[in-house]
Amino acid sequence: MTVLIGKYLFAGPYSDSSYVQSKPGVFLILSGSETEPYLIDVDESDDMSGKVKGHPRQACWQEKAGGSYQFAVFHTPHLDADERRQVVADIRSEFVVACG
Repeated sequence: MTVLIGKYLFAGPYSDSSYVQSKPGVFLILSGSETEPYLIDVDESDDMSGKVKGHPRQACWQEKAGGSYQFAVFHTPHLDADERRQVVADIRSEFVVACG
């Protein structure tokens, strides 16, 4: 499964955070259906798994999703932190993001 957000193709959505690996990338927090996902948040990290598990906006994710949300990931081993932040900025400029 994949989710196209802007020009970026993300793997997912996954309901279990175990699919979010300890690799560099950009991740989405989504709710809604697979065919009509609702974008709750977008962020980046060099360790997506660690960032997702300890993210300071988790309470917002739960509130906006009604308690249940999914993850989608874009692995970016070829991008540095500044380039990942640019991906996040691109998505935030094109889409309304509920948290963050």
